[in-house]
Amino acid sequence: MGVLVWFMVGIRRANVVTIPAPRLAEFGLDRFAFYRGLAALERRGLVRVERRRGATARITLVDGGHGHTGQRCHAAGGHWQGVHDDMQK
Repeated sequence: MGVLVWFMVGIRRANVVTIPAPRLAEFGLDRFAFYRGLAALERRGLVRVERRRGATARITLVDGGHGHTGQRCHAAGGHWQGVHDDMQK
């Protein structure tokens, strides 16, 4: 899920993105996995999610206080560690 968010941030060159349903399918995700993943990222403080009834969620990539946003941050380290474990709970 985090990889998909980073992918969309890179494509859009913006820290606020939406992810359309066809893109989820390209990454092998259904909407339930998508929302579980978003919740895990949100619990870790990596994203903020604006949920809108009848519309795609708006996802904001959070700086994390390290001055790293967008493509400049290394997704394998720092705050991103342990997100997979959170999703398993």
